[in-house]
Amino acid sequence: NKLTALVLADQAKPITPHCNTLKHEEFSPYKILLVEDNPVNQEVGRCTLEEIGLPVDIAANGKLALEMLNHTDPASPYALIFLDCQMPEMDGYQVCKYIRSGHAGDHYRAIPVIALTANAMTGDKEKCISAGMNDYLPKPFTPTDLIAKLQHWLPFELNTAAPTATKTLDNDKAETETPIWISAKALESAMGRPEVLEKLLQLFCAQINEQVDALDKAFMTSNTVAITSIAHAVKGSSGQLHGMQLNHCARNLEQAGIANNQVAVKELYSEFKIHCHNLKECFETYLHQRDSAANNTHLV
Repeated sequence: NKLTALVLADQAKPITPHCNTLKHEEFSPYKILLVEDNPVNQEVGRCTLEEIGLPVDIAANGKLALEMLNHTDPASPYALIFLDCQMPEMDGYQVCKYIRSGHAGDHYRAIPVIALTANAMTGDKEKCISAGMNDYLPKPFTPTDLIAKLQHWLPFELNTAAPTATKTLDNDKAETETPIWISAKALESAMGRPEVLEKLLQLFCAQINEQVDALDKAFMTSNTVAITSIAHAVKGSSGQLHGMQLNHCARNLEQAGIANNQVAVKELYSEFKIHCHNLKECFETYLHQRDSAANNTHLV
């Protein structure tokens, strides 16, 4: 089995014990609000921010974010908001406009808001800025990317220059064949912590079946809006975990849905389901091998 061989080869690589090199003491006085509806991206954001040294609260949608801002403890206000642009019910653009108009309280009118979006397309940054956001962070992001934004927007004196964000995807694009999964990149997104990566993979596996079932229903009823929404969600989680084949397919399906291209949607529908199955199988094989290795260690 090709997938099993791939994961077994990955398992053979030694895992370096985790050492927190991301801690920034200068961040400790500040608290962050992360507004994100995708469970995988929530966990990546929470773990990364906590690893850096920042307390973080998570709002799963825009309405909840406004409620949390309006009920903030005055002694412990938020210093910055990371805001997902595309969420159901109320998207990030609407949330930011409400914040700027005072609907989250006058004291939050000028809070730094950094947009999170999986659409790294020309014009997206301008759209975010016009909605009142201060900056823009494409997903998937690395801890280095996040630290650079925090150092730029949090109000403290810098003693060192902000690190330069690495161009992690350039090497991927140079590959002649798109891999199913880049496990090393996924581990990097999990701050080098295998236990965090395992939790992220488990979250993905737990939700992907429901997303495929919802896609089937949407396809049967020709609900292009729902198809586009599902593709966007899967694009975000697979991208953060560096499941490259599914991420590329989900991106194409989302764009086909936005363009209402029914021919392309029909062609990509089956391909999307295959990539979902392959990536889930890859993750489950990895998790099984990790679990077996842990059990063998306990028996020794």
